[in-house]
Amino acid sequence: MVAELLGRIGAVGALGSLLEWCKDDRADVRAAAVHAIGAIGVDERAYYHLLRTLNDAAAEVRAEAAWALGRSGRQDAAAYLVPRLQDQWIVAAQSARALRNLGLAGRRALESAAAEDGGDLARQMLWEYGAAPGA
Repeated sequence: MVAELLGRIGAVGALGSLLEWCKDDRADVRAAAVHAIGAIGVDERAYYHLLRTLNDAAAEVRAEAAWALGRSGRQDAAAYLVPRLQDQWIVAAQSARALRNLGLAGRRALESAAAEDGGDLARQMLWEYGAAPGA
């Protein structure tokens, strides 16, 4: 609950604590901490923690990491999100949304993924936002 509140109020000073909570044994605590980081803003240190969190054992934590990376504006995150398009649905959906939010690099990643077998989610995301290849 504290992590969620810190994210809502944008408590930048709490970033160190939130990064520590990303290592908690409880998936719900890790997910809340990652969400709060995304809400507050992703600095260099948090960015690298989020990249590692994309490999968390819990899908809810990976999904929050994808969401936070999408809010980061870091186009270099696209390469890390593409493999998550084949993850569990919640992770794949958040990764697709994140890619959409990452500008040109995200769009290119979605277009590349849409051309592959199993690229239905990427094609859907491109279609929903009027950026379908050839459109």
